[in-house]
Amino acid sequence: MVLLLGYSLTCLMKEKNFENYLEKNNNLTRATLSLRIYGIKLINSYVDLESKIIEFKKLNDPDEEMEELLQEWINHLVQNPPKKKKLTPIVLKQYANAVNAYLKYHRFRIDIKALKFPKQLYEEKYPITVEEIQSILRVASWIKQAYYLCLISTGARPREILGLKKDDVEWVGDKYKALIPAYLTKKGLSRTVFFSKECNPFLNQIMKKDRIDLFPHNENLSEAVSNEGTVFREYCDKIGYNQRNKITSNYKIHLYSFRRFFFTKALDHFKDDIAHAMVGHGAYLQVYQSRTEQQKKELWDELEPEILIFDQSKKEQKIRDLEVALKQNQDQQEINEFQKDEIERLSRAVDYLMEKEKIKQIEN
Repeated sequence: MVLLLGYSLTCLMKEKNFENYLEKNNNLTRATLSLRIYGIKLINSYVDLESKIIEFKKLNDPDEEMEELLQEWINHLVQNPPKKKKLTPIVLKQYANAVNAYLKYHRFRIDIKALKFPKQLYEEKYPITVEEIQSILRVASWIKQAYYLCLISTGARPREILGLKKDDVEWVGDKYKALIPAYLTKKGLSRTVFFSKECNPFLNQIMKKDRIDLFPHNENLSEAVSNEGTVFREYCDKIGYNQRNKITSNYKIHLYSFRRFFFTKALDHFKDDIAHAMVGHGAYLQVYQSRTEQQKKELWDELEPEILIFDQSKKEQKIRDLEVALKQNQDQQEINEFQKDEIERLSRAVDYLMEKEKIKQIEN
């Protein structure tokens, strides 16, 4: 009876393989699952991982052997990156962690910190200009123009805007706002954003479309974002914006350039915490989320002149306001200088009269 029970339990236990591992972890985000799948694909192109798992489990110190194998694989990736593209240390660590997650499933205990990765080098980020953005928008299709302007005016990540449903968007006063759902964000924290008035004519038409999604895309959102990057690259290549960074070989202008454009303008205009909160940096969101909808809208209204791409009227008005303020300041400075000269003249006159009075008293 005991033997039969043991046999039944053994039959119920699933074999430890990658397919069953994915089934066990199907609650993870698609992005995380995609990363883990690709990580396993990469290491399997170097070595048969399943056979090594079986082989190392028979050894006295399987963890040490597996750690050594991972280090050899990382060294191989550095010298032979996939698609002939340099891999940054951050990306290498992501792949190593993806593989390590599967190894933990097999009860291997690997300390990723013990592995040696190339030193992370940081290049100065390229600041995209309004003129460059205008050139890109001119060659883009109508729907891509709408998508790019929505990215520019919110500072949102490409995934956050692409994944929006029409139900997430509503008209507020003189512009559209959107509540970005938590599942679309990097930190799992929803936030409210407002689109600039430049987006209005595009969103007016989009909201009339008979579809659920704000922007059309295929079902796999991660693949959809990747496809958007490819299309954007085609536009940039068409107008000659194909410069790359020397160290990483990444393009200087890419979809995230729009997010950086917004963030830079917000940082210049507001204090750090507000700018960080507006683009969804988790540590700063709590204070931002405690504001009322009207208070949030006022922030975006205040910033709007700085992030407009084609509508220069507000920018020109701001320049005129600054010129008036400067003129008033100059006039006040002239008045102050005149008053200062008058005070000095009167002071000298008083000193002269006092000195004259002293001389008169002495003579008497």
